Amino acid sequence: MTNTTTQVETLADLAEASDEALLAVSVDGRILVWNRGAEAMFGYAAEQALGQTLAELIMPPEHAPEHRHDARRAAPLRSLGRLEAGTTRIQVMARC
Repeated sequence: MTNTTTQVETLADLAEASDEALLAVSVDGRILVWNRGAEAMFGYAAEQALGQTLAELIMPPEHAPEHRHDARRAAPLRSLGRLEAGTTRIQVMARC
């Protein structure tokens, strides 16, 4: 298992503990983490969401091309800090 995979799994565990809708998306736009809050908000189980893009899953078809275009021009990643779970630390990044 790679370090990145371990970090994503740890982040998924932390996200699952939250009632807020939390998700993580890969650099190519695929959903990596989809918690129970996201299930409640968007109406899709994690099994349905994981591996999909936001454009495929929740964007109205007429807005999907615009979303893909805007994602390519998104702001650069910046650090929001670190999360710690036991002995695991995860650097949290976001486009803001």
